[in-house]
Amino acid sequence: VVSVAGGSRDITLRAGAVRNWGGDGVDALNASNSQFQDLRLSFNAANGLYGGANSTVVNCTATSNGTHGIFAGVGSTIYGCTTHANGITGIVADKGSAVRGSTGTSNSGNGIFAGEGGTIVDCTARANGDKGIAMEKKGLVLNGAAVLNGNEGIYGGDDSTVRDCSAHNNGQGIRVGPRGTVTGCTASSNNGNGITVGESSRVADCTASL
Repeated sequence: VVSVAGGSRDITLRAGAVRNWGGDGVDALNASNSQFQDLRLSFNAANGLYGGANSTVVNCTATSNGTHGIFAGVGSTIYGCTTHANGITGIVADKGSAVRGSTGTSNSGNGIFAGEGGTIVDCTARANGDKGIAMEKKGLVLNGAAVLNGNEGIYGGDDSTVRDCSAHNNGQGIRVGPRGTVTGCTASSNNGNGITVGESSRVADCTASL
């Protein structure tokens, strides 16, 4: 295991493989402003990567880890990462974080999840056990694609925005909470509703079909 001491900052880990450890593959939860690039994280008993606040995670792959594939703390950026077959969620980004150009496939829980105020852009989620792309309140999903996920393809909490996204063959297509906005989206062949919104929400320029 790669373990970073608490209180550390500005750590860089680059170009390596971490696999088959009894806990987290990389444990840097208590380190801030760190960078993780070109890592291959697989078959670790807990998280593949557990990063702290303001982490930058680029071009990493997390496969078949026991809990989350990649977890990054508040204010982090995750870019160009791929997750597959992890025990809970593929990618977890805490409050105020951004996930871009990444994928979550065949994870037991959600494919990609962002905390309050998070942004998920140009991401794809396929065949995850729970939600494909999910975010807490005041989040944004832009140009996302969700296919064959067990529950909602794309889910947003209160005051969230889902824009220019597609959701096909999921348990439900797209769902947002109260005061949500769904624009320019397509939802088709989902088992439940194509688009579901809470009170005081707005839906515009969308298509939903069986």
